Amino acid sequence: MGFYAVQSLNALSFSMLLLLTGLGLSVVLNLMNFVNLTHGSFFLLGAYVGVYWLASGAPWWLAFPVAFLAAGLAGFVLERFPFRQFYARTHLMQVLLTYGLSVIFADLMRWGFGAQILSAEIPEALRGVVFIMDMPFPIYRLFIIGFGAALAFALWFVIDRTIWGAVVRACVTDRGFVETLGLDTRRIFTAVLVISAGLGGISGALGAGILSA
Repeated sequence: MGFYAVQSLNALSFSMLLLLTGLGLSVVLNLMNFVNLTHGSFFLLGAYVGVYWLASGAPWWLAFPVAFLAAGLAGFVLERFPFRQFYARTHLMQVLLTYGLSVIFADLMRWGFGAQILSAEIPEALRGVVFIMDMPFPIYRLFIIGFGAALAFALWFVIDRTIWGAVVRACVTDRGFVETLGLDTRRIFTAVLVISAGLGGISGALGAGILSA
């Protein structure tokens, strides 16, 4: 039983990375009707930031907000141009644009960070294992499960239970009506894409401890 419990937790920890990455992608697609295949580049950028931050000796917990800010800044620049000019285009045009950008950014990051395989150094506080039915399981993977679940819940709460989330959902339903209320929908969409990119960055920083960049 212990073997199956540990394997289930391994699958859950990896699934949590996919969930955080997919959440950012889904938010943009569902709330903005925009297909953003560049989202994987935000994950990759967050992973590189996590690797170098954890190797620098700086406080480990800051790696995640820094990865969020780095990926969010990249998302902000892309949203201002060229994404904004493609919101009204077909999904095919959006796919062609964002796929091309993802290839460009992958090469840029390979040029900037190098092509060698990198792995993050797990912080001292998250090293070690716990025993589940006499089977060892890494503490860091438990951290990924807990942190990811908390972040997913926070995102759901913001979108579904707050005024800002209601405004975002209203922009999707009737953007013209929201604009008649004096709200700048362009800024709202920019914020949504920045948050989406930041989620991808955090997911990459988390994954750097169990994957390679």
